[in-house]
Amino acid sequence: MTDTRDVAGDDPVITTPEPDVVDVNDDDIPSPLRPNFINNEIIRLTTGRRNLIKDALRGRVFYNSPEVFQILPIAHVPDDFVDKCTASLVESSSLWSAISEVKTIVTQAQSLPREELAKVVAPGSTVTKEASFETQMYRPLETIFNHIGNFYEESMKQPRFISFSGKEIQFNEPGTHDPVPALKPDITAWDSTLDPGRTPLLWRNVDFFGDVKLLNAHGPQINERNNGPAKPLIVQCADYARCHMSSRPLMLFSVGILICGTTLSVSIVDRQKILISPPFDMFNQIELLVRVIRSLSFNLSIEQLGLDPCSEKLPDSEAARLLGRHVVYPSHIISHVDDSGGVRKWCTIGPPLWVPLTIFGRGTYVFKVREYKMDNTGATYLCGSVYVLKSSWRNSSRTAESKLYSYVRQPYPKGLVRMLYGGDVKIPGSDSLITTHTLMEPVLDDNYAAVLHRLFLLDVGRPLWEYEDDEELFRGLKSAIDAGRALWEEQQILHRDINPGNILLREHPDDRGDGVWGYLADLDVARFPTLDKISMRKVPIATAEDRRRARIVLAKGGLEFQFQTHIRFRNTDQDDIRRGLAISGNVQFLALEILDALPSSRDGRVQRSATHDVQSFIWSISYCLWRAAVSRLWVLVSENTDPVLKREIKGEYGTILSVFRTSYGQVSYREIAIWRTNRSPALASFFKDSDEIYQILRRRGLINDRISRFIESLSKLLIDDFYSGLYAKPSYQDLLKAIDDAIAQLPHT
Repeated sequence: MTDTRDVAGDDPVITTPEPDVVDVNDDDIPSPLRPNFINNEIIRLTTGRRNLIKDALRGRVFYNSPEVFQILPIAHVPDDFVDKCTASLVESSSLWSAISEVKTIVTQAQSLPREELAKVVAPGSTVTKEASFETQMYRPLETIFNHIGNFYEESMKQPRFISFSGKEIQFNEPGTHDPVPALKPDITAWDSTLDPGRTPLLWRNVDFFGDVKLLNAHGPQINERNNGPAKPLIVQCADYARCHMSSRPLMLFSVGILICGTTLSVSIVDRQKILISPPFDMFNQIELLVRVIRSLSFNLSIEQLGLDPCSEKLPDSEAARLLGRHVVYPSHIISHVDDSGGVRKWCTIGPPLWVPLTIFGRGTYVFKVREYKMDNTGATYLCGSVYVLKSSWRNSSRTAESKLYSYVRQPYPKGLVRMLYGGDVKIPGSDSLITTHTLMEPVLDDNYAAVLHRLFLLDVGRPLWEYEDDEELFRGLKSAIDAGRALWEEQQILHRDINPGNILLREHPDDRGDGVWGYLADLDVARFPTLDKISMRKVPIATAEDRRRARIVLAKGGLEFQFQTHIRFRNTDQDDIRRGLAISGNVQFLALEILDALPSSRDGRVQRSATHDVQSFIWSISYCLWRAAVSRLWVLVSENTDPVLKREIKGEYGTILSVFRTSYGQVSYREIAIWRTNRSPALASFFKDSDEIYQILRRRGLINDRISRFIESLSKLLIDDFYSGLYAKPSYQDLLKAIDDAIAQLPHT
C-alpha cells in the first residue's frame, strides 16, 4: 500500500486501505428450533472463516521468536522462587503424579496410528479417541499450572485462575446479536477477583487463553518455516485472539498458551502479526515452565498482557456511581493528550458502538465517553457533554485521520461528523508513540509501523439498525447520504468505506434545528483531491466573495489574488484490486463491479467512483434492516409467554437469521458477488409478497408498505445488463430521490 503526497508533503491522496480479514456473521444466540440446514451452515461458515484466516496468516506468523519472552519478561521471576517451585513439583508425590499422568497419556497416544486416534470412543459417539485423550490431560495440567501460580506467595495479590475446561466462551451476553460465534478454547485464565463458577463465560473476562493438542507434531517445531502455511493450531489460536481482542477492544495484543503433547509455546497476536516462542518440553525444562506460568498467572499486569496502557478499568461500583445507573458493561478511564499538550481523561459509557471482528487491520472501536475529572478534595466526577471516541491503528506512512478532517473545506457538510480533537497515542509519561514496534520488536519486513490513533468526535450517534420508526430511518439515512454526496460533488472527496458502522443516527434528531437526523463517519480511507499548484490564475482585487475564494500570495507588486482553475487527482486514484489481497473487513458492502474484479488477474484494476459508494449505501441499508429484524424477532421470542406461539416465532427467528447469515456471512468474493444483484433475497425478501420471508417480516410487524416500496426502489437501482457486462451505475441523485419519495409517504409530511 502506498500513500502519495504533494510536494509540500501534507496534502493526502489516500490509496487502498490496510486490508482486514472478513469475518463470518455467526450469531451467538442458540435456537433449538432452528432448521438443521442452519447448523450445517454454521459448520460450513466456521470452516470457511478458518480457511480465510489461514490465508491471511501467510507471511505474518513468526516462529521461534525469542522476542516473546522479552515482551513477557519471564526473566523477572526471581531465581530463588524458580528453584523452590521446581523442587516442590519434583518432590511432591501428588504433583509428580500429575506430571507422570500427562506423560503417560501422551506416550500412549503417540504409540497409536493416526487412523486409530481418529476413531470415535464408542459406537454412536461423536468424540474421537484423540479428543478424549486431550480432555484427560486437562485435570493434571490444571493442577500443575495453578500450583505454580499459587506457590509460596505471602502478598495480598492473588494469582489468575487458569481453567482447563474447553467450555464455550461467548462474545457477549445472549440477546445482543453480536455476529461472532461462541468458541471453546481448552484453557482460559481469569482475574482473581472473578468467580469462574459464577461469572458469565465471556471473552471480555478472559486475560489469556490456550489450547491443548495431543501430539508434539501438532505444534510449532524448532525448524518451522515462517513463510509456510499455518498449522490448524495456529489458525485456531488466531481465531481465539480475534474474538479476545474484539470482545476486549482495549487489548492491543492477545496472549495464548499452545500445549502440544509435552511441549509448550507462547503466542502473541497483534493487528499485524503472530509471534510464537521457541517450543520447549515442559517436563524436561521445568524451570522454564515455572517462569512462563508464574509470569502469566501472577507476575504480569493486565497491561503487560496487552491492555492499552492509557486505559484503566473502573470497579463496577465506581462506574455505577459516576454513571448513576447499574453497570452492565465495564467502564474504562482513557487518557489522551490534547492539542495543548495537556492530558485529558475520558470515561467510556456502556458497551462499544462498534468493534472490529477482524484479526489484522485497523482494529477500529468506538465508545461513547464523557470527560473524567477530579476536584480539589480528590473526588472524581464526569462533566460536559457526551462525545464519541474512535480508536484505531493507522499506517504511519499515511496521513492521520485527525488531520484529514481539517482538509474538508467550508461549508462543512452538515451530516458529516465533526471532530473535537485527536491524534496519535503516546506511551504514558513519555513522548514516544504507541506503535506496533514499541509494543513488540519489528520482526515484519515493513518500512512503517502501525500507530495507535484516537479521535474524539462532537457528534454522538447510535447504529442505524436501532432506528425507532420509519421517519428516523429515512431522515437519518438522508442526512448521512447527503453528507457523502456533498463530499464528492462539492469537494471531490470519495469516502470509499461506506458500511453500517459509519452510518449513525443522531441521538436527538434535529435538536439544533439544522435538519440533521444522522451522520456519516470515518474518513480514514477517503480519497482526497490535491490542489494543482501550477493551475492558478492571477486576478485583480475584486469582491469580498472573491477574496474568500482566492489564495493570497506576496508578489513584487504587492498582494496578489490567485484562483484555483481546476482540481486534479494523483495518478494513484486507481485502486489496485489484485488477487491475493487479504479481504477487507467491509467487503460485504462492496459494489458488484469491485467484487467481480477482486478474483481477476493480478494486473486487473478498477477505478473507484461515487457510484460504488452509492451501492455500498444500498447494501448497508439492507444489512441494517436485516439486523433490526433479527434483533426485534428475538425480543418477541424472549417476551412471549404462550409456549405454542413462542415456538412458532422461534422457528421464524431461525429462518430470518439464516437469510441474514447467508446474505452477509459469505467468506469469498465469488459467493458474496452471487448475492449482490437486484434480485438477491437480501433485497427482494423485503418486497416480494410471494416470498415466505416477506410474509414472516410482515406478519411480525418488522416491515411495512413504505419500507417495502423503498427497498424495491433501491433494488431497481441495481439492475445491470448481465449479457453485455454493463454494471449498474446509480448516482447520489438516484439514491436521494428514493429517500425523498419514502419521506413523502410518511404521515403528516
